[in-house]
Amino acid sequence: MATIQLSDRLRAWLKDVALVPETLELRKPSGSIVQFRILERDVDGKVSGIASRMGKKGFVLKVLDLDTNAEYAAKLCVSADYDGQRSEKDEAVLATNLRGAGDLFAPPLHIGRVQPFAGMPDSPESFVCFISDWIEGETIESLAQRIGGLTPDLVAEVSIQVVRALNYLKNKGLKHDDLHWGNVMVRPMPRELALSEDDLRKVSVVIIDLGSLKPFAQQTAKSKDDHLALVDLLCQMHNALWAQRSVVASHPVFIKKIRTIIQCLTDDDQARFYPRAEDLHRDLTLLRDSISQSETDAPERRFRPFEAISAEHLADDKVLLRLFRTGLPWFQDVLEPKPIVLTGPRGCGKSMIFRYMAVTTQINSEEDPHASKQHAGFGVYISCATHLQNHLLWIAREEGRTQKLATSISTYFQLVVLRELVRALGLAARDERFKKFFDLRPSQLDAWIDWISHHFDVSIETPRTSAASRLLHFADDLDRARVQVHLKMLYGQPPTLLLADAFLGDVTSKLIELCPRLKSHPVIFLLDDYTDTRINPEVQQILNRVVFERRSSHFFKISCERFGFKIPDAQGAPIDRDREFTVVDVGHQTMEVLQAHQARNFLKELIDCRLEYAGWKGRCETLIGDSTPYAHDNKLADFIRSTGSKQGNHYYYFGMTTLSGMWSGDIAAILQVVNAMCMQASVGPNTEKKISAQHQHQAIVAISKALTRAVLDYHPFGTQLYAILQAFGSMAHAILVKGTPHKEGNARRLYRLEISTDSTVVVMDELEKHRPEHARVARELLRRSVFHPFSDSRGKEGPGSKTTRWEMRPIFRPSFGLSLVREHYIDLKSVDDIYELLSDPKAFAEKIERRYEDGNRSKPLFAEEGDTP
Repeated sequence: MATIQLSDRLRAWLKDVALVPETLELRKPSGSIVQFRILERDVDGKVSGIASRMGKKGFVLKVLDLDTNAEYAAKLCVSADYDGQRSEKDEAVLATNLRGAGDLFAPPLHIGRVQPFAGMPDSPESFVCFISDWIEGETIESLAQRIGGLTPDLVAEVSIQVVRALNYLKNKGLKHDDLHWGNVMVRPMPRELALSEDDLRKVSVVIIDLGSLKPFAQQTAKSKDDHLALVDLLCQMHNALWAQRSVVASHPVFIKKIRTIIQCLTDDDQARFYPRAEDLHRDLTLLRDSISQSETDAPERRFRPFEAISAEHLADDKVLLRLFRTGLPWFQDVLEPKPIVLTGPRGCGKSMIFRYMAVTTQINSEEDPHASKQHAGFGVYISCATHLQNHLLWIAREEGRTQKLATSISTYFQLVVLRELVRALGLAARDERFKKFFDLRPSQLDAWIDWISHHFDVSIETPRTSAASRLLHFADDLDRARVQVHLKMLYGQPPTLLLADAFLGDVTSKLIELCPRLKSHPVIFLLDDYTDTRINPEVQQILNRVVFERRSSHFFKISCERFGFKIPDAQGAPIDRDREFTVVDVGHQTMEVLQAHQARNFLKELIDCRLEYAGWKGRCETLIGDSTPYAHDNKLADFIRSTGSKQGNHYYYFGMTTLSGMWSGDIAAILQVVNAMCMQASVGPNTEKKISAQHQHQAIVAISKALTRAVLDYHPFGTQLYAILQAFGSMAHAILVKGTPHKEGNARRLYRLEISTDSTVVVMDELEKHRPEHARVARELLRRSVFHPFSDSRGKEGPGSKTTRWEMRPIFRPSFGLSLVREHYIDLKSVDDIYELLSDPKAFAEKIERRYEDGNRSKPLFAEEGDTP
């Protein structure tokens, strides 16, 4: 399909030759004609400034309304872009939705067709023309071209207003679909409105060029949606500030904060940090407030109880130690000195516990390491997101390149891991408590560095001052070697440094030989987020040769998403899961093993700890309270059923039992809920009064709905996953409220699917074999924890069968008006039913609903549901 844009000849003609008529005549879809005078023409008919107002698909003229003398912008666009699914009339209808946004947008006032100018080469039959207000001001792109054009306060204000604009569009069911820094303008206050010199320096932000406006759900061929366009805009503004050394020196806190926001926005789970637009707005407001904050001022700011929800936000290890809670039974499995694979939904604390186990974090503890139970090994934290992702993700984009660079990839990985080990040893050796505990003697560590250095053909160790730590200096030397290895791979040059896959094992073996204390406290590499969305599966298979090498001197603990890494290595050698590592699934532990009172007590301890550290007077007991009279889920379900489909002013999601019922291991989601409660009720440091049921309920539903909507943005298959969740949740609500009750008389709480098969059948393998496209959707459904896969159980048909169980994640249930604990299940009789759920969820849901319609006493579609044996 040919690209729709202005031809090169036409662009050249507009820039250098164009002689435009004095009058622009616009024919509207109704047939009426509006005339405008074209401004900025010289005596020959050439228009100045047209080159700077030309895009890929159109150009802008400044025109004058002949009736009112008002000045407007006339954008002429290639008509082929509007001859298919949309027309100028469609654009006019969409533009009416923007009238309630004040001056935030410059919507078109007239839309119609304009005939090509005489002599115009490669011209279409007509141009689609948008007439909108002429904005006196500059684009962000233009401001960024000159030193001092962009300032931190302007960047903060632009960011806030763009987020406001995109949220407005989304609430109206629209998307801009062409947002970039050339379409965001800064407009000064008109001199006639100014009452002071300060007024003249005040500006407003306007979003222009709305010719690509579309319904939010409409597919687009563009590589960036509005979210990615926002990220791109923030990156460009950050880079423009970064180029100004004076800004970087004067506003270090601002620079750090905007980088953190960008990193959060680029997480592949868009709702992880900002489930709602107001959450992003809050951080951007804090960003603006930080402009006057110096580097030394930053630590003095009081900790707010629900900031730093994720480990990535906790730069201070002391704060992490204060906030981390060890009250869950599965924590002890992770802490044991053995290889484990820790998996679970995003936000469940995987990164937090790995950072907690790292020696570099524990050094900040006031506890004596001899008295601590956390030092069964020497923990070394490696973040795939920080240390590996961007450096290795590009490799697999070209077929065959991964195998070609296999040894260099392994070398790069081992240098990263070794750098972090050396750095951790250097920091531990500086702390007298840990130096004594691990018996780290300078002479032994010097001998170890000498031994490592001899393995390099060319010495990588550089001169240092006598006061500098040799270990920490050598860590920097290893990092320089890592950079060189990466550059050689990137530019396709022959490698100058290669390491055998066994190198890391040899290094740790030598370390425990020289430091015997580490024999009983082996090195534990904490490889965080080792997931195929971070590290391509082909690259993982290269690294697995190092990760799963059996050594008594070290082992790896891995955290990843469900289905996050491929088990075989690059040679296809199988890895025995049961022998190589223990899997700890946070979702399994929380939903299948943890008792309700244990979950409630842990969340209470977690929230109270944050409130106490922030210096707030309130606690869970005083602020949130219990869930009476809905502490038992059957009472909650019956009440929801009694109120019918219309919730009205009923508020029933509140209290600690509700919070624990919503929890499936995703700690971040619960903290977001409590934060929203406090914001709804204006809770502050001195508040001890209980948050009303109304505010608690509204906050819970708001966050649940936001997380539900966020599924639509999941990649890949977000649209399909959202459709499945919507259909299933709506079905479960309809059955709960209107369906026939269970035989015990209780409302049916059908939030789980179960299918019994022969014990040799694996449902996911069946999907892979017969419906691979459905298998990919199913894998994402479970990987992203839209549904939680329970452990297989023995089938009720007998010992030769087993039951596969998938359950809707509890955090989504309030958004559909459901109770929080499932009591019954939908018994599927064949994999075909799963096919239908994945391919046509609406039809699947309607079929199940019909079965439970009130008064339906026909033979059940499936066997009668009940509890799994």
